[in-house]
Amino acid sequence: MTVRQMRLVVTAPDYDDALAFYRDGLGLREVAAFAAGGGRVTILDAGRATLELTDPPHAAHIDAVEVGRRVAGHIRVAFEIDDAVEATAHLVDAGAELVAPPTETPWRSLNSRLEGPAGLQLTLFEELERRAGAVIDFNDLAHSEDAHRIVGAELGDIPFSVILVHTEPGSGPEPHRHPYPEVFIVESGQATFQLGAETIVVDAGHVVVGPPNVPHGFTNTGTSELRLTAIHGAGRFETAWLPGSDAG
Repeated sequence: MTVRQMRLVVTAPDYDDALAFYRDGLGLREVAAFAAGGGRVTILDAGRATLELTDPPHAAHIDAVEVGRRVAGHIRVAFEIDDAVEATAHLVDAGAELVAPPTETPWRSLNSRLEGPAGLQLTLFEELERRAGAVIDFNDLAHSEDAHRIVGAELGDIPFSVILVHTEPGSGPEPHRHPYPEVFIVESGQATFQLGAETIVVDAGHVVVGPPNVPHGFTNTGTSELRLTAIHGAGRFETAWLPGSDAG
């Protein structure tokens, strides 16, 4: 199966206002317009489309960075633009409600948050020039209860990504695989690794290398917190959860 286009369909009770805002204000090119069944529809070209899937903790983290509090609902629409300050002011003049002004994020973009017509919450983001180096507070990293994540591609042309694991006894990721190698540095505690058909018990002070495309996972089988660093050999995480895994 090949996906050729992603189209976001929005039912807009304020149709005329929404069309004026997104077509004329934001500048989305009109591709087609139809009338049928007593109603109207307009298709607008929004450039390259991507689908960003996030879990609730990461969605809350993004809201905290961009706005300072949890504000977005189930759907938020993000547009990449050239000048976040100018575009934000322009769209406020066009009728949007400002939720948060342009703010520099830890991943080097300038993001603002708006409430637009058709009940859509909007992010405008401007990609900033990457610095030669960066210092990031742990609290600004994408994180869950048991791990912090560093995505290399979001910090520049960094060809690897990192997960800082801190998990309690009995916990660990379900079996999965990656198309690149993964290196685990066990810093404290004990982990039992499953690498293909092999089971390995590893204590602090050891390194485990997982080859590309080999199913693997690990569990904290010690009596205290497990801390390890997992280095992924790619600028973005690519994970295939295996059948029977609850993590996918």
